[in-house]
Amino acid sequence: MRNNPGISTTRAFLSLFFIAFVMPVLIFSAGYRYLSRANLELEERSLLRRSEPAAANLDASLNNGSFWCLQLNEVFTNASDVKDFQAGVASLSARHDQKLRYVVWSTASSDLYSNFSVAARRSEWMEAGRVIRTIYSSPGDQVRMLDGFLLKKLLGPHIHGKRLYETFKPVRPRILETDFAMKHPLVWVNSRREFTAMVLLPPAILKKRHGITAFFKQFASTEKNGDEFALLSGTKLYSNSSLSAAEINNLKDRFLKTGIKVVFSVQRLVFGEQLSDGSFFMVARAVKSSHTAKAEGLFALGLLFFLLLFIRSCPLNRLSGRLRINTAIYLFIGLSNILPLFLLMFFTSQYLAQKHQVLIDDKRAESVRFIQLLEQQFQNEIERFPGKVSAIVDSFAGELAQYSLTREIAERIHGRLAGQNLIFHLIASNSQQILTTDGFYSDRKFVPLGKIQYKLEFARIDELMMKMGSCYLAFCNKTPVSQKTLTETELVADTLFRKPVDEAMHVFVELTGKIGSLGFGAYSRPSFVNILAVNSPGYGDYLGLYQYNVEKNALDFLNACRRERMANSAGLKVVFARGETVYLDGVASFSNVEEISRVFNRQTEYPPLSAEVITLDGKDWICTGFQSSVIKGHGLIALYPVEEIDKKLGREKSDLIMLFAINLLIVFAIAFFFSHMLLGPVKWLEEGTRAINSRDFAYRLPDLGNDEMGRMARIFNEAVTDFEELSVARVVQQQLLPQGKIDTGRFDMFGRSTTLADLGGDYLDYFEIDAESFAAILGDVAGHGVGAAMIMAMAKSAILNSTDYFKAPARLVSRLNNLIYSTKTRKQKKVMTFQYLMVNKLSHTATYANAGGCNPFLVNGKTGKVVEVALPAAALGAFRKGDFREMEICFAPGDALVLYSDGIVEARNLAGEEIGYERFKSMLLKNWSHDCEQFYNSMAAEYQHWLGGVEPQDDMTMLIVCLRDGNS
Repeated sequence: MRNNPGISTTRAFLSLFFIAFVMPVLIFSAGYRYLSRANLELEERSLLRRSEPAAANLDASLNNGSFWCLQLNEVFTNASDVKDFQAGVASLSARHDQKLRYVVWSTASSDLYSNFSVAARRSEWMEAGRVIRTIYSSPGDQVRMLDGFLLKKLLGPHIHGKRLYETFKPVRPRILETDFAMKHPLVWVNSRREFTAMVLLPPAILKKRHGITAFFKQFASTEKNGDEFALLSGTKLYSNSSLSAAEINNLKDRFLKTGIKVVFSVQRLVFGEQLSDGSFFMVARAVKSSHTAKAEGLFALGLLFFLLLFIRSCPLNRLSGRLRINTAIYLFIGLSNILPLFLLMFFTSQYLAQKHQVLIDDKRAESVRFIQLLEQQFQNEIERFPGKVSAIVDSFAGELAQYSLTREIAERIHGRLAGQNLIFHLIASNSQQILTTDGFYSDRKFVPLGKIQYKLEFARIDELMMKMGSCYLAFCNKTPVSQKTLTETELVADTLFRKPVDEAMHVFVELTGKIGSLGFGAYSRPSFVNILAVNSPGYGDYLGLYQYNVEKNALDFLNACRRERMANSAGLKVVFARGETVYLDGVASFSNVEEISRVFNRQTEYPPLSAEVITLDGKDWICTGFQSSVIKGHGLIALYPVEEIDKKLGREKSDLIMLFAINLLIVFAIAFFFSHMLLGPVKWLEEGTRAINSRDFAYRLPDLGNDEMGRMARIFNEAVTDFEELSVARVVQQQLLPQGKIDTGRFDMFGRSTTLADLGGDYLDYFEIDAESFAAILGDVAGHGVGAAMIMAMAKSAILNSTDYFKAPARLVSRLNNLIYSTKTRKQKKVMTFQYLMVNKLSHTATYANAGGCNPFLVNGKTGKVVEVALPAAALGAFRKGDFREMEICFAPGDALVLYSDGIVEARNLAGEEIGYERFKSMLLKNWSHDCEQFYNSMAAEYQHWLGGVEPQDDMTMLIVCLRDGNS
């Protein structure tokens, strides 16, 4: 028995289980876990991007004075005129239930407006407006003593005029206290081209919580993700969170210990940050569980259910028969390639989502670098400042040597230096002369120069600088200094520098020819010292002390580099703010410019750690910036449209989709190629099968290569060659069969051979011997095929050549035995059973010889008798010499002699039972008929009934000779 070359059901089931269940579950598990992690990271970035600016806003709102300062600055910025500002202050006062007093100075009408009486001191309030405008135009400059006294008189005894700038400075503005006892109102001021405003607030407002309340109200109103917040300030807790105070304290300890900003805790992402006053701010966002076991289990159970349902509806042993080969190839190649491709598409979508965040962060870093590059360019401008100024002053060296510092020369030098936006003091060594930004002092007379014409007296600070400069020149020239002058210089050094005179002189030495900090005043500027020698190279005639006005030059610098800020290779739009004024430079006509103002208000001097995305007129912009420590007094923000990132990712997404489409086409092309490569030979084989089915044994397959299909084709061609030989043999065998009816007299004869294969091993023949007799032959060659057919042909040929022995059956059988035995070889050892019946038509007798055949039966249905005709002998070719005999059979009317092959009696039914001789005898008696053909057909029908659908195990041949009645 041959082994089944197909795949066993167990292996097929295991393969299907692995492909249809294990692999999808593993892929789903990996993909779902990756998706969970990616979503958690995206949520973390989103929470961080929302919470960090909120923490910065809250930090500014913790101090109620800073909060009110920011609120008033916002009202001031949004007001189009004086009336708008008055309405805004009234609304702010009503909203927070606070009594606010204000004074507003209109630039156009040179008038003032207030909500309290100022008529009695109107002139003083008008002068106060001028002082505030001066402070705003030159933040950080010294305030005149008389102006300082005026402010103290109007506002409070301890107000410092120079500090009024702090109410509108970009970084952490603050309300000013006017006296230490907090009996006078707090002060806020601001100024712009149209009007100048001052608001007086009650001192008790500093103890309120307006900032915190407003922040959480706004934070909750803009919340769309269900975020919870909490602020732990000392013993007070402000929260809408479901977390308890103990849980919030535990989270605070965790944040402080780890130093990270976002943690995962109990189905929540939590952002935490400690604010400047020690308060702890927290934002919690509920997220889905990161545990994927439940989802994976549900997916596995669902998939297993459908797999079992599929197996039940379509058993594995029938599945292969239902699928065409090309369908199976497309299916399996598609599944093995498309599934990974779709998995790759899934990961790619997550990659693009993460890359979106990464590009935003990269653009934040690029924005910081770009702003720092602008700072470096401005710093370079500062570094070039000493050379430019020295060149201007040195150009007057010849005139100073010839004429000294006259008023005419002083005016010309002043005119050249005034355009450089600097504060300068040019001090002569041998006279009481000094040229300053405000004017020229000589011979105890002060001549005001420049724009500030109201300064009619010599400023005290300029007088001190003249004494300090004269002393330094004497120190450099090694000329004696009187004790009185030295004492005065020590007092000046203490006043200006808060240092001893020797240390102050050392500062001058360090700044000679180099840029640096002079070190006095609340807002020191980059400064340098230059000694001008006009008469003798080793003797200093003039000392120049120059301070770079950073604020004024910064505005000029930023305006000058507008093109670079607005049109650069990075695609950034850099805007800046000076005080409360935001310079958009035509970036866009934003209707909600206050959003940018709020960003400026919460800026620090440090770049943000994460990007902030703001919405302006329906478009998202990446907003990154900080208050510049180099370009002083200015905050810078770099804006970049998010839609540019979306476009870039859109193009990348399109490229990836195109790549996936190409991959799919390649997969289908590969499937088509393999289908053609595999099915091409199969189609040739199919054509060959059809040729065989139509018995076209001359058909040959072409050369299909050296693979398995090629070898199969060669085997097929060899088999077809054998089939061709079989065809020839069958033709031969067909020629061996009786070609027509013969005259049998009163005898009726019918015989038929049904072969198991194309070439059977049974031999049936009959022919007339002479007018009185005829012969009937039944043989059975062991095996089938060409060999059996050749034995039969040889037997018939021998019979046809033995006419002398036709009436001597025993001698004929003996002759055939000798012939067949002589053909036996090691490979060819076939034997043949042989029965020969010679019937005499006249005497109604027959002579019978048997060589190993089944004993025939003589049946008479009328008498009910069945007689076995036994004549045992060996088969033809079994032995060299055989003992073959013959016997005579007498026929009575109705007698039927049945010759048959062993294929009948050995036939097995479904139960494996054989017909056997006894059952065969019963069948003969049951189906007897004097019509031999009818007799045969009845026996053949019962034979098929016995098989019960089972294929026959051997050839079935039967020959019936019956003597008819005289009346038949």
